[in-house]
Amino acid sequence: TVQDIINFALRKITGITETPNAEQATDALERLTDMLEEWRVTGADVGAPRPLTLATVIYSPFSHISAIKNNLIVRLSDIYGADIITPAVATAAVRGLQLVKNANIAPASVEYF
Repeated sequence: TVQDIINFALRKITGITETPNAEQATDALERLTDMLEEWRVTGADVGAPRPLTLATVIYSPFSHISAIKNNLIVRLSDIYGADIITPAVATAAVRGLQLVKNANIAPASVEYF
């Protein structure tokens, strides 16, 4: 669920192991919604329903969910401190988004003579 994605990102950023408080969840949900909408209009649609709620289930391949999680960590980093992004997370975020974009490229049609 969206709640699971948010919990994962906040756990990696802050070390919070319990459910985020209302303010943290609202901030993360807003960032996630903005990010997925940006992705959708730029050719990286993961098929997430709109509007998102904490209970929303995103039915996407695991690689897309991983991309969402890692990119949400990056998107939330400015709230909690810019020095928390590790090179591994940054690389996973970039590669994950590229995988999502590649999955959304329509195959070229081939004309046979």
